[in-house]
Amino acid sequence: MNRYIKYFITALFSLTIVALYLNINSCKKIENPNSDKNIKDTITYDLIKTRIFIQYIDANTGNNLQVTDGRELTVAIVGKSGEAVCDIIGLQNDTYYPQNGFLTLALLPEFSPGSSSPITFTIVSKMYNFVTSTKEVSLTREGDYLVKIYMINKEDPPEGVIVERMFTVGNLYNGALHSDVTISTPYNEVSVTIPAGTKLTDVNNVDLQRSLNLTLVYYNINNDRAMSCINGGIAGTTMKNSIRNQAVIFPACVFDLEITDVDMTVAHNIFNKELQIEIIVPEGTYNPRTGADFKINDDIEIYNYKPDTGMWVYNKSMVISDNGSGVLSILSQSSELYSFTFCNTRVNSCSDGSVFSISGDCQDCGSVQIDGVIRKQADDSFVSEVSLAGPRANEINMPFTTAGTPVYINWDQANECNTCIVNPAISPMIIDNMCSPQVQQLPLSSTLPVSYFIDAVITGQCESDTNYVIFPSLGLWVRPVETQCWRWVGMEDGKSLICNIIHGETYIFGTYFNGTWQEWEVIIDEESDYSFKLIFSGADCNEIFGIL
Repeated sequence: MNRYIKYFITALFSLTIVALYLNINSCKKIENPNSDKNIKDTITYDLIKTRIFIQYIDANTGNNLQVTDGRELTVAIVGKSGEAVCDIIGLQNDTYYPQNGFLTLALLPEFSPGSSSPITFTIVSKMYNFVTSTKEVSLTREGDYLVKIYMINKEDPPEGVIVERMFTVGNLYNGALHSDVTISTPYNEVSVTIPAGTKLTDVNNVDLQRSLNLTLVYYNINNDRAMSCINGGIAGTTMKNSIRNQAVIFPACVFDLEITDVDMTVAHNIFNKELQIEIIVPEGTYNPRTGADFKINDDIEIYNYKPDTGMWVYNKSMVISDNGSGVLSILSQSSELYSFTFCNTRVNSCSDGSVFSISGDCQDCGSVQIDGVIRKQADDSFVSEVSLAGPRANEINMPFTTAGTPVYINWDQANECNTCIVNPAISPMIIDNMCSPQVQQLPLSSTLPVSYFIDAVITGQCESDTNYVIFPSLGLWVRPVETQCWRWVGMEDGKSLICNIIHGETYIFGTYFNGTWQEWEVIIDEESDYSFKLIFSGADCNEIFGIL
């Protein structure tokens, strides 16, 4: 016998169904053809072909980011294909609001990604007292994608990230600084001086007032977690001499500099003087132009990240020198603010990412999630964490590419959050060229000696009119109640086949839509079929469906 868990939801989920059912983005009522009849009408949620499931994680604790009073997580979509992106329910918003660390985006049905027409956009995420995060996503095929975004708490950064802060420093007269102000990391990996006479204004060209607050965020290029947090990512969009390219970055130094006044007005423009920057190039840092480590007299480029466009924009070229102590260093000036990388790049030769096919035995999984880390073959340096997710029967895609830059993937073999693992015999997996049409084979196995599967059915109804039954395709997240290990599983037309479930254990099942997180707590017993009901209020059904 099915068990039913009923929840009354006052969310705008019904608005989604209308938008997708009619294949439009505006709100229109649906006249109920069965209002005087005892006949049920079903709405199947199947117009969305590409979904992007996003998980927000505190970079230090590893737990999902939680929204608290006065600390709201907000998301904007920018970049080349921003107009193609919507919430999973089909509505486009200027701002999206993740809940419980989850956000699910989608592509509007009229946009179809392809090799020659990739859908590329950037997710800009902001939260009080966290470093603003930007993550580029590039899609060339329809399907499901999973993206993990790590955000840095300024007061509790992860290993590999240094956050230096100065408050109420310097004096501003008519927006200009009266004396030099310098901020640096403890071992001078980065030192930035704002010279006396520098004039700072906000985005509207209004002078900053009184004194300054400074935040310097330094990312250790040899630390994976630090590199997973940098703006734009290692594989992203660059702009040089008005030419836009997809490229792979080989960084020698990455840092952010945020300047505000005491009223928290953010500096956007710098006049009269330039920032004086000195950085140290870590030993053993690889230069892709020479095929060897950086050395004295090597050329290196400076790029500034532009969060409003989602691109690394070329600033200038410099020459590496000796700081007098045998340490490689760079002295530079900049009239740009915010994010900097001193690097050389390799321009991508195509837009395609690798495609993966699932095989092997991982119990009765309707869908799979596989995690790993991508590294460059040239110097073993970090490119990105990667999470592959999708229906088991489908080929699974990556949300970015390294194109012709040779890489390898170390698959995670000890992930307590996900019991499906890749056969260790193919880890690392060598990928010389992501432009190759070759499909990568992923034979799977399970870390659990005994486990079971359940069938979950998720349906929606109006509390005052049951003539409609709604079958959503939102995606589902699952975790044991005693852990914070969320695992993604698919949901298609209200159905989900979930494997690696242990009888007698308690699990949390949850889904996200339109700024709403809905979850259920269930003890797994002898039942194999579980039903979850979404009950829409009479106000929603009357306003959106027009059926009451």
